[in-house]
Amino acid sequence: MSEVKTMNTEKWHCVSCRFLLGYVENKKTIRIKRKDLYIEFEGGKVTVLCPRCAKKNELEDTPEKIQDITS
Repeated sequence: MSEVKTMNTEKWHCVSCRFLLGYVENKKTIRIKRKDLYIEFEGGKVTVLCPRCAKKNELEDTPEKIQDITS
């Protein structure tokens, strides 16, 4: 019998204007898609400038979960 894994996906919004920046899956994988750009990142620290308001948004991988670092 095969094991079924459920995927927990959360939306990642800009800290300033709430624009959708990407998705965080299972608290460890970040997916970002913009027109012809697709990025999938796992572990470490990710910084993205919001395409709408240019605010710097960061996510950092910690042992417990990916947590939002606002600056």
